[in-house]
Amino acid sequence: MRAALRQGVALVVLLAPAAVAQVPDSTGAPSLHELHRRQKIRLAVSGLGRVQGRVLESGDSALVLSGEPVPRRIAPSAVDTVWTRGRNTLKGALFGGLGLAAAAGLAAASLGESSGTESGDVIVGGAAVGLVGGALIGALVGTAIPRWKRRFP
Repeated sequence: MRAALRQGVALVVLLAPAAVAQVPDSTGAPSLHELHRRQKIRLAVSGLGRVQGRVLESGDSALVLSGEPVPRRIAPSAVDTVWTRGRNTLKGALFGGLGLAAAAGLAAASLGESSGTESGDVIVGGAAVGLVGGALIGALVGTAIPRWKRRFP
């Protein structure tokens, strides 16, 4: 049963998305060439306020965002803050896994008492199943919920 619990925890860790932090260059401007094409971002730009769109081009000389009616060219030196849009997959897996593990462990404990079996093994087994199932369900729900993450400064 403990092996199943370790496998459930390993699954939750594997669901964690890799996050790449934006690192400022020597001038203090964010390194915009690390942004991915078609990635949705939000910027605080000197003189323009907040600007949002998908990355069409990124480089040292300019950042081009999709926009209406035409794409916007933004100089990296004018960017004050960068946010990238991500998902809540890990947070959903964590809360879903822990919540369902607790509920399944309690349910298994009450079933174990009524059947007269060893309650410790039943609780651990129920919690392991709840952890894996809850993590998968929570990850799916979390993936549907977008979030903005501040990357610079």
